[in-house]
Amino acid sequence: MLCVWIKAAWTQRDPLLMTVWQRALQVIDILGRTFCHMIS
Repeated sequence: MLCVWIKAAWTQRDPLLMTVWQRALQVIDILGRTFCHMIS
């Protein structure tokens, strides 16, 4: 719930920063999946 509120606040404050944050999360997710795939 708190994360949703923070996201809303950041989106209203700086859409560009939010876009960069989402891009970073996507990269982290891809790296995480690749890492798990390499381990298994």
